Amino acid sequence: MDRVVVITGPTSGGKSALALDMALKDNGVIINADALQLYKDLPILTACPNEHEKEMVPHRLYEILDHTEQCTAGIWANLAAKEIETVLHNGQKPYVVGGSGFYLMALIQGLSEMPDADPEMRVKLKDDLQIYGLDYMYKQLEWYDPIVAAKLHPHDQQRIMRGLEVYQTTLKPLSYWQSLPKKTFPYTFDVTVLCPEREKLYQNCNTRFLKMVDMGAIDEVNNLMQQNIAETASVTQALGYKELKLYIEGGLMLGEAIELAQIKTRQFAKRQTTWCRHQFTNAHWIEPM
Repeated sequence: MDRVVVITGPTSGGKSALALDMALKDNGVIINADALQLYKDLPILTACPNEHEKEMVPHRLYEILDHTEQCTAGIWANLAAKEIETVLHNGQKPYVVGGSGFYLMALIQGLSEMPDADPEMRVKLKDDLQIYGLDYMYKQLEWYDPIVAAKLHPHDQQRIMRGLEVYQTTLKPLSYWQSLPKKTFPYTFDVTVLCPEREKLYQNCNTRFLKMVDMGAIDEVNNLMQQNIAETASVTQALGYKELKLYIEGGLMLGEAIELAQIKTRQFAKRQTTWCRHQFTNAHWIEPM
């Protein structure tokens, strides 16, 4: 089978730089596996490749969605598989790069049959979310589908809402659908996890966020706010969005917003590292200097 290189690991770990270097030497094409880099609105805050990097190596599935659109692991895996097929057909080498673990597992392990989204049910659940809050919705999911709920962080709004939508639409829990035989993709995946030593990783998180602010992340957030973006939009989950929004609204001083965003970024990097250690047990691990 054709071989596909996957480069993953925690945020600020150096995945994109490594992929760029490898793809440049190997007639490669970089395919995005970061859920938030799919969106157009916050390229600085989500660390999307810049124009120079795109000129050096072709990049696919970056900045393709509007903030009104939703994506799931299944939708992304099918999009990524199409890009991989095109890259291979053109005689190039695919490099799938990003830290969205559920997306990568859908591609590597295959997809279970899933019911289509129900727009009416999604609207109803969003109304419930506004009234009752996310903690209540998570407790509902624990009741309907404890297997899926146990895998999710209580603040993982998108997946909590998807679990409730599936149950309310089909009267069967998402875990039932996930247990069905999977559609697999005809590739062999060579997985590399890039994970710096913790102190270095946290330093990277802090430094990169400061650089994002210098590059214009505040203006990005402000521009998105002017579009009357829904609070439940997926792109608002970008690290630092909520803190910079509070600064713009006058709820935080800039230094406070930056410090809080850096803390959340470090916490997220720690969770990603733990998740990778549990999921990618047979991967090649690199601890860069």
